[in-house]
Amino acid sequence: MSVPPESRTYRPHVTLARLDDCAPETVHRYLQEYNTSGLSSFTAQQFHLYESTLTQDGAVHDRRASYDLTRLP
Repeated sequence: MSVPPESRTYRPHVTLARLDDCAPETVHRYLQEYNTSGLSSFTAQQFHLYESTLTQDGAVHDRRASYDLTRLP
């Protein structure tokens, strides 16, 4: 079985939220209400890589790998 490559350029990303059927005004209001521009920085000690599969019942998240960031060279 072969799968043809996608024509679009691969763009790595991190999904912070998935907002189905949510009006842009609602998102804007939420961001203003919770003052998300003032989020604090932090130092991550671990990183977990998940695969997200969308199903009819919602997303299923499976951890694929974990990384200890305190042991970086």
